[in-house]
Amino acid sequence: MAEDMELLQQRRNRQQEKHDQVVAVQDLTQSRLDGAAEAHQKAKKERKRLSAARDVAEKRAKRLAKEAKRARKLETALREDAADAENELAEIRSKLEKRRAKLTEAEADLASAKARQEAERPAPAKRTPRKRATAAKKATATRKRSASTTTRRSATRKRAGSTTKRTTTRKRSGS
Repeated sequence: MAEDMELLQQRRNRQQEKHDQVVAVQDLTQSRLDGAAEAHQKAKKERKRLSAARDVAEKRAKRLAKEAKRARKLETALREDAADAENELAEIRSKLEKRRAKLTEAEADLASAKARQEAERPAPAKRTPRKRATAAKKATATRKRSASTTTRRSATRKRAGSTTKRTTTRKRSGS
């Protein structure tokens, strides 16, 4: 019986060792499970955060693409407008040079006409004393006309719906 007790004690010790090993493995596995679950939760949160960030980035990228497209169209329109303005400015400068030349020619013609008029004007004659007429006779005898300093000229042209022609007319100034 002592041998049986000893064998039973050895058997119990072996079972205790195996039991302790299984408990240790269980503890290790439990801690691994807890760590894995925690890591899983962190990974899930990170995935959601990155997914939301990706969605925001995609929306931003689409918005930026639209803005870039709009900016590209604006740039093209402004480039075309600048080219049109440059061409228009060149045309206007050309017209301005022609107008200046015509103005210079008109000023020269006017100065020439004034000089001719001054040259053709006779020297003022000395006035001789006149006899005075009575006031009543003078009032009925003379009639003053208003002199117009401007002359009216219109070109002959045919109007739509009218067969009459306009001719040039001038006001006469008399003294």
